[in-house]
Amino acid sequence: MFCQNVIQVRLYMCLPLNAASRLWGRVNSINLPVWAREPAYSVYVSLFRCNMSEAAVTDLRRYQNLSELFRRQLRPSCRPIDQKCPLVRY
Repeated sequence: MFCQNVIQVRLYMCLPLNAASRLWGRVNSINLPVWAREPAYSVYVSLFRCNMSEAAVTDLRRYQNLSELFRRQLRPSCRPIDQKCPLVRY
């Protein structure tokens, strides 16, 4: 068991994760034409179960690229912050 874990960690360390991250960042910043946005983003929303009813802008055609969709603003009332929680600072 230990040997298997060591092998998995070593294989993981050999992966080009920095390059993959940079590539994914570039893919996210590609501006899509308006006609392609809804079909492409619908796949993303379905795969990652994004709750678009919480978004301030629900029209997928309004997001120029995947990065904008990922960083979308939420409606103010959809995820309120519990002010009584000791971790919340004023």
